[in-house]
Amino acid sequence: MTTALVTVHADTSVADALDAMRMADIRHLPVVDKRGHLIGIVSDRDLVHLRGKGKHAAQRVDEVMSRDVVSVAPGTLAREAAALLVDHKIGALPVLDDELALVGVVTETDFLRLMVETLGGAGIGEESYG
Repeated sequence: MTTALVTVHADTSVADALDAMRMADIRHLPVVDKRGHLIGIVSDRDLVHLRGKGKHAAQRVDEVMSRDVVSVAPGTLAREAAALLVDHKIGALPVLDDELALVGVVTETDFLRLMVETLGGAGIGEESYG
């Protein structure tokens, strides 16, 4: 889980959101309100799609963000979080505390890092590979 979060607000321009992603080398940006509560999420795919159409500069994040966000609590088991990513075909899960404040984000990259650490030198097709 990443706890050094980069977030944006609903009124952030798409151009500024793209810049924030580029500078932080991330692909998902949680959108929070003034209290730090999650109100949506936007991905690089959402934003780059607009850039290709030449429409991104004038748009705000709240016009393109996903509002129906799948999230988890800090104590969620890793396998449950991974299953949510797979089942919902998403790349990031915001982690919300009991007050629904954003405390972290778990991404598919986090799971790939875990796999690299766990598998070590195992080859694909070998018995140690799932």
